[in-house]
Amino acid sequence: MLSVLENQALRQRARPLSLAEYHALGELGFLSERTELIEGMVLEKMPKSPLHTTTVLRLLKAFSERMPTGLHLRSEQPLTLERSEPEPDLAVVAGSVDDYASAHPRTAELVIEVSVSTLAEDRAMAEIYASAGIPEFWLFNLGERSVERYSNLQEGLYGTMEVYSAQDRIALKREPSIFVNLSAIFPVS
Repeated sequence: MLSVLENQALRQRARPLSLAEYHALGELGFLSERTELIEGMVLEKMPKSPLHTTTVLRLLKAFSERMPTGLHLRSEQPLTLERSEPEPDLAVVAGSVDDYASAHPRTAELVIEVSVSTLAEDRAMAEIYASAGIPEFWLFNLGERSVERYSNLQEGLYGTMEVYSAQDRIALKREPSIFVNLSAIFPVS
């Protein structure tokens, strides 16, 4: 978060944007394509490192081999939530690509973020994804070569957080045919 917004008096004066206002500003060209709306605040997205990009591409390959009918994979595309429009690194979404020609998905079966240098910010996204009712959130912690799986929604929060190592296999709870052998994502260095 911006340090100026940590000042409570200034934070109270900040005016969050609605989704409609965010979209209107984007259509008018006032926002860069490198932004996303998080809890009503417009945030500039971080540049992607080669390690981040390579990891996302490995995940795309692993998931595309296992995507069943009725679900599809989206990479760095918006999810329209109540007060946010994040663009997660990957999302497994119900339906076909064509189902979202006129509106972004409002939920997902799984959201994945890959973290190289923004671990605290990426962990904070768990609360946003949980409050939107997304059943699972996986956070790839590249520094630790591990994955944090947030699941078991309870009253808008994830009730469980499990950590998987580079030697493990992780599968989507609702659709076990969607899995990743983490050794393919975290190869031996």
